[in-house]
Amino acid sequence: SRRPHARPALDAAVMLESAGRLPPFTAFGTDLEAEGALARVASQLAYQRELIIVCSDAAPTASASNALNTVLQLRALGLHHVLFLSDSPASCLSMRGALPDIACVWSSRLPKTMPANPGLCAKMYWGYAFYFYDLRKHYAARLAIEFGVNVLQTDTDVVWLSNPYPTLKGIYRGVQLVSMSDTPLVNAGVFYAQ
Repeated sequence: SRRPHARPALDAAVMLESAGRLPPFTAFGTDLEAEGALARVASQLAYQRELIIVCSDAAPTASASNALNTVLQLRALGLHHVLFLSDSPASCLSMRGALPDIACVWSSRLPKTMPANPGLCAKMYWGYAFYFYDLRKHYAARLAIEFGVNVLQTDTDVVWLSNPYPTLKGIYRGVQLVSMSDTPLVNAGVFYAQ
């Protein structure tokens, strides 16, 4: 027998699927530091106040291939509200060559050198991959605080086999920040702010 308030399984399976439901993305190649850019991106790409962030450059490396694969995995799940945050307009153009309708932006805020007062993680592991750490946390915080958008941020070495929203909106519905532990630190490889 069915519980009185149970949601049908089909509803959970298609939860927050945005394929075919988003307006045209006209902010392609935009510098998020430009005035009003983040607001424009949020208004065009956040679906029911949800946005997924994937970060990478477009260098011919495994990282860029993994990033593109991550976007394609999410799209295969019907999740098209994915913002690809890159390091330059040229990287966005390169990624567009592989995926013509990718929602790619960049940021002139991207640090090219280690910050003057780096945290423990930057001191221990500084490298090009870490350039995006500050960036994605910065924009995830701004999207959540300024625009009320829930943000799922994912590394490019994560494999998405199913829609994460039934879990995030189910057992984690009362949790504001879902993250992984990397004792003694918090691993920001995948985090969700709601």
